[in-house]
Amino acid sequence: MRHILRFASALGLVGFLSFPGQAAVTFYTSQVAFDAAATTGLIEDFEATGATTDTAISGFSHNGVTYQGLAGGVPFANVYLYSPGGSEFGAGVPQPLTTTVLTGNGEEHFSVTFNVARHAVGFDAYLNGLGPATVDVYGDVTLLGSFAFPDTQNDKAFLGFTSPAEITSFVWTATQGGLVNTAIDNLVADIPEPGGMAMFGMALAGLLARRRRGS
Repeated sequence: MRHILRFASALGLVGFLSFPGQAAVTFYTSQVAFDAAATTGLIEDFEATGATTDTAISGFSHNGVTYQGLAGGVPFANVYLYSPGGSEFGAGVPQPLTTTVLTGNGEEHFSVTFNVARHAVGFDAYLNGLGPATVDVYGDVTLLGSFAFPDTQNDKAFLGFTSPAEITSFVWTATQGGLVNTAIDNLVADIPEPGGMAMFGMALAGLLARRRRGS
């Protein structure tokens, strides 16, 4: 039993060191640099979510992610799946759209919440050049970090971010969306690793099984 307790104590220390409560977020505007720093896969391209397109809706969930309009949105809290063919975006954004993107009806202000925490997230950003577009990254209710695109940037860009702390959501906020839209597309994230407690449980079960076989 002493061996099991020693193993459990050591594993608990590793878990404590590996999952800090608060840590800085590293932001990447180069997709090449982001891809070199993290291994991710596509979660959502917004092409077949099952949610209503080209209509303001309060929110929807798909592929383990919830997209929710927030109170800062004008004229009301909403998200809007803009289907191909739209052209109300920044001058540097390829138009008309050939893909479905996530935006809002009016000022864009929405959250993207993961049902399983992540450590690396990225997406395409559509900017209008009329004001700031910001991304706030959260671990539960804790703000882990924020990023602001240049106010005058009016093209299709990329933003990725990584953190040793668990990322549970981010918030997209943009101004003057009622004049020219902003949006996100092609959301990617890392594949979550098994939780520390699950790993501990599996290891402990293995040790107990070995002791039974040896007795």
